[in-house]
Amino acid sequence: MISSPLVAPRLVGRDDECAFLMRRLDTVLQQGSASLTFVEGEAGMGKTRLLGELRRRARELHVLVLDAHALEHVRAPYAPFVLAVERAAETAPAAVADDLRAIAAALDPDVAQHKAKRLRAVAAALRRIVRERAVAIFVEDAHWADRASLDLLGFFAVELAATPLFIVATQRPSENPADLAGALRTGAHIVRLGPLAGRDVVTLLREALRGHGSIAADRLRRITQLAGGNPLFALELLRNALAGAADDVAPAIAYPVVQRWESLDRTARDVLAAAAAGGLDPELVAHASGRTAVEVEAALERARRLHLVDVDRATGRWRFQHALTRAAIEAGIAPRLRPAIHRRIAELLEARGDSVEPARLAYHWAFAGDAERIVRSNEAAGDRAVALHDYSTALRFFETAVRSATAGA
Repeated sequence: MISSPLVAPRLVGRDDECAFLMRRLDTVLQQGSASLTFVEGEAGMGKTRLLGELRRRARELHVLVLDAHALEHVRAPYAPFVLAVERAAETAPAAVADDLRAIAAALDPDVAQHKAKRLRAVAAALRRIVRERAVAIFVEDAHWADRASLDLLGFFAVELAATPLFIVATQRPSENPADLAGALRTGAHIVRLGPLAGRDVVTLLREALRGHGSIAADRLRRITQLAGGNPLFALELLRNALAGAADDVAPAIAYPVVQRWESLDRTARDVLAAAAAGGLDPELVAHASGRTAVEVEAALERARRLHLVDVDRATGRWRFQHALTRAAIEAGIAPRLRPAIHRRIAELLEARGDSVEPARLAYHWAFAGDAERIVRSNEAAGDRAVALHDYSTALRFFETAVRSATAGA
């Protein structure tokens, strides 16, 4: 089966941010002064989509657009800007193309020259260009840029402050080096992209779904819940659904979540794995991970700094940053470790008494692999579903109990 990326035909849920950046662009054109803005947001929050709207508008206004993309594994000095001006030179008018090539030559790291001389040559060429037309520089994934490129970005904002230069750089707040962040943000505007509201996610999904089939309303609600306000997560989950995959299969876009989890120390990884398997209940997590309450709290604080978990302002309780964050970490738990984790969780839940839902126990005993308790908990969960008149769910629990029963039981 072929599964292609899904996109919504319009930007959803970012009206205020888009309007602010459009006003910044208009100000640059009207006043002839430079503007530097950082668009911050975790992976999948729509930074690239927002830049796409700005890029389209800039071109409508006949602004020269330079697209610089920093790459995670390419840290050559000035590489994003060299590639950007070389691409732009291919289609620019002759005089502008000559100046763009002059910028590329000045930034060539293989040509030995003093840094100040490089920057003077770049500034001179850019000044010649902006006499004819404004310039918009879009830098994507600035958190991966080399130090020389970041210095160049700051140089643009200061040295060319009195020119029609519109600069927007995207970054992930958890990955930008702290010593560079403060220096670059001086005098810069900051636009932070948080999670979309649930209604906006639903709108996004419905618009992306046009022409691709249909999804039941309860499935859309489930995808909205799992996405946790992350538009790219939502679209990838929708693509999974259209391709026939289950919702609990974390899409490939969740890989950065797993990377951040794996970057933690062993204690914090174990704590988050237990939380992903059984919920962010500190007592339960401590029991399941074999750590003390103090160790659990410290581990969660370290995970919060990586934007994996957060504290709910309304309740004061720990929660995962997104439902998909939990799903991605849970999917990363080694199969050999899962039975012991779920057994400890199930034992603690049973010890708490009748307040625990039988379906929750059935889930954990299934992973623990205890046939007798699988039967018992699924029978109890089936009885509970019957009492609630949910007969299709009751049937699934009873069928699981029958399949798991030992011979002659």
